Amino acid sequence: MLLRRIEGEAGELRVDGCRTRRAAGWLGRCIALCGDQWIGARAWIALCLTFALVACGGGGGGGGDDPNAPPPAGQPDVINVSGEWNVVERMNSTCIDDDYKQYSVGVTQSGTSLTVTAGGNSYPGTIDGHTVSWTGSYPEDGGTTTITKMTLTLESDAKSLNGTSSWQWVSASGAQKCEGTTQITAQRAEAADTTPPSVPSGLAVSADSATQLQLTWTASTDDSGVTGYKLYRDGAYIKTVTGSPGTDSGLKPATRYCYQVAALDASSHESAKSAQQCATTSAQSDVTPPSTPSDLVATGAAVAISLKWSAATDDVGVVGYKLYRDSSYLTTGTATQASDTSVGGGTQYCYQVSAIDAAGNESAKSAVQCATSGSGSDAAAPSVPGDLTLTATSARIQLSWSASTDNIAVTGYKVYRGNQYLRATTEATMVDTGLNGSTQYCYQVTATDAAGNESGKSAEQCVRTLAAGPTLAQPVVSNGSVQLTWTFQWSGLVSTSDGYVLEESSTSSTSGFAVAFSSINNTPGDHVSPKTQSFTRQPGTYYYRVKASVRGTSTDWSSVVTAIVAQPTSTSITAIPSADNTLLYSTTNSSAQNTVYRTQDLSVGCNWAAGAFFSDFICSSTALMFNVQPQIAGKKIVSATLRLYPYILAAEYNTHYSVNAFAGAWSTSAITFSNQPNYYTSNGTTVAPPTTTAVPLEIDVKAIVQAWASGTWVNNGFLLRDATTTIPGYTAYRATSFQSVDTSSTKRPQLVIEYQ
Repeated sequence: MLLRRIEGEAGELRVDGCRTRRAAGWLGRCIALCGDQWIGARAWIALCLTFALVACGGGGGGGGDDPNAPPPAGQPDVINVSGEWNVVERMNSTCIDDDYKQYSVGVTQSGTSLTVTAGGNSYPGTIDGHTVSWTGSYPEDGGTTTITKMTLTLESDAKSLNGTSSWQWVSASGAQKCEGTTQITAQRAEAADTTPPSVPSGLAVSADSATQLQLTWTASTDDSGVTGYKLYRDGAYIKTVTGSPGTDSGLKPATRYCYQVAALDASSHESAKSAQQCATTSAQSDVTPPSTPSDLVATGAAVAISLKWSAATDDVGVVGYKLYRDSSYLTTGTATQASDTSVGGGTQYCYQVSAIDAAGNESAKSAVQCATSGSGSDAAAPSVPGDLTLTATSARIQLSWSASTDNIAVTGYKVYRGNQYLRATTEATMVDTGLNGSTQYCYQVTATDAAGNESGKSAEQCVRTLAAGPTLAQPVVSNGSVQLTWTFQWSGLVSTSDGYVLEESSTSSTSGFAVAFSSINNTPGDHVSPKTQSFTRQPGTYYYRVKASVRGTSTDWSSVVTAIVAQPTSTSITAIPSADNTLLYSTTNSSAQNTVYRTQDLSVGCNWAAGAFFSDFICSSTALMFNVQPQIAGKKIVSATLRLYPYILAAEYNTHYSVNAFAGAWSTSAITFSNQPNYYTSNGTTVAPPTTTAVPLEIDVKAIVQAWASGTWVNNGFLLRDATTTIPGYTAYRATSFQSVDTSSTKRPQLVIEYQ
C-alpha cells in the first residue's frame, strides 16, 4: 500500500480500488523519517524487517563483536553490518501508484543478532550468511500485511545490498486485498573522518651502508585505519611508505641526516611529525667500479630493438646496468638484456651499456652496437604468465610469477584482483597493500607488449590475509636488561595450541631473526595480554618482532622494534675504614701474649725500626671494616682493590700478606685473638709486599666485594694477616698494622670499588 502525506499521528489515505482507511499511529512515526517524501508504507515496513534480518559481509562501524575476530568453534563467520544505511525502494503493486522512495535506517549488531532502529522503534533480527529469506505477518490499517517472500544479497563491495520483497495486504473482513513487490537497494553510509592518526613514536635511525639509512618506529593508531607514513629528511618531505621500517637511499657517505615521520589515514589526514632523530651514514668503503659489460648485441625487430650482453663483475657486487642510446642515457635495469620499444620504424639506433654497484660506482661504457628497427606491425600477444604465487601478511600480499615471452618483447604486466583491473607493472612481481586482515583475495595476471597486445589471464590464485598481529611496545632498556611488552586481543577460549613467538635479530630489522621466546603449546597462563618478557643482553643493537597463534593459525608479525643496549656506565668510590683494630701476638713475652694494641697506639710498636723491641712482638693480623654496603648492594662489581701502605721489610724476611673476608661480626673495643671471628677461606688472596714506599700495596678483593654486593656474604670486613709461617729474627719488622684511624695520615688503608 502507498500512503499519501500523513499528518500527525494518522491521516487519510486513498487506495485505488480500495476504501479510505486511516494509518496506524506508529506507522506514521516511521513515515516521519522521510520528511516530506511520499512513502510506500507496507513496503517500508517490509524493509524495516528486512534490515532486522539482513545477512551481509563487509565492514561497518557501530557496536557489536569485532568483525575480524575468529568465531567460536563450529560457528560460521559473522561480519559486522552495524551503522547507517541509505535505502532506495521501487514498488510494483496492483493498488499503488508511487514507485520510488528513499530514506535511512540504523543497524546495530551483537554476534548474529541485529537491532534495526526506524521511526523511534526497534526491531530484532538475526544473520545467516549473505542471503536472507523471511516471511511473516503484522496488523496494519484494519487488516494484515504478510511478507510472502524476501531475499537480500550483499554485493562484492561489501557496502551494497540488493534484493526483493513480495507482500500482500488483506482487510479484516477479507473483502479487500492489495499486493505487490518491492525492489530494495541500500548503500552503507560512510561516516566522515575528521581525526588524524596519532603521532608515530619510538623513531630510530641507523646506518645500513655508506649511502643508505634505515628508519624504524612504533605504529600509529587511527579511528579509520592508518594507510601510510610520510618521511621527512632535514625538514623536507622525501616519500611515503606503508609501514615500518623505511629506508632512505642515495645518500652521501659519512654525512649526518635528521628525520621525522608523520602518519596518514584513508582520508589523507596527516598526524603531527614525530620527534626528530639523526644518524650518520657509514664512510665510503667501495670505490672500485665494476668491469665493463662485454658482448653487447643489438637486434632489430618489427617495433623494437632487443639487446643483450655478458654480465660484468665487481669486488663487492653488481646491482644493475645503465643503457645508453645514441650516447644519451635511456634506462636502468638489473637484467643482462633489455628491449627498446620507443623506436621508430626503419631507423638505425646505436647502444652502449655500463655496470653499476651498490656504492654508485659506474663502469666504463661498452663498445657501441647498432641495429635498425623494422617497419612491420606486431599482432602477436605475449604468452600467458605462469606460476602465480601469493604471499600474505595482514595488510599486504606479495605477488610473483614466471616471466612471459613475446615475438618482440614483453613490456609489462597487468594485475587483476577479483576480476577487476588493479594496476600495471614492468616487473614479474608486485605488492598489493592496504588490505583488510583475515580476508581472502584472488588474483590473475596478463602480459602486454609494445603494440598493446595483451595475453590471456593466468590461472586464478587466492590467499587469505593474516589476522593483525600483536602490538609490540618500544623496549625498556636498563643496565643490560631489555624488557618487552606486547598486547593482543585473544578471542574466545585460549587452547593449549595458542601462544606467542618472539623473535630477535642482532643483524638488522629485516633479517637474521631467531626465536627468543615461545609460549606455543604452553599453559593458558602464558597467553595473557599484556605479556612482558625480559632478557639480559651484551651492549649492541637488537631488533624484535612477535606474532600470536590463534587456534593453531598464526597472525601477522608485529611491527619491528629496536633496543639499543649501551655500555653500562661505572661508578667509583674510595672508602677509608669505618672500624679497625690491630691484634699483636708475642712468642717470648708472656705478659704481652694476646695483648691488643689499638691502631692509635701504634706510633710505636710494630711500625718501629729494628731493635726497638727485644721481646719479639709480632704484628700478626689486622681487622678492617669499610661501610660501603649501601652503595654496592645489588650492583655488578667491576673491580675492587684494597690499597695498603705496609712497612718495607728486608727481602730475606719473605713476608707475604693474606686477605680474607670475616664470616662473623666484631667490634673495635672487644676483638682479641681469643674471640676473633672465623673467616671465609674461599675468595682469599695472598700477595708479596711492596719493595718501595713510592707505591702502595694493592690487593684484588673483587670476589669478596661481589659476594657482599649480591648478598651471598654479610659485609663483616677484612682480615689482613701475615701469611709467612717461618719466623726469622727481628720479627718486629713484620708490620701488618696500619694507621687507619689517624686522619692526619695520607697512608691510611683504602678500599677502591668500581661498580655498575
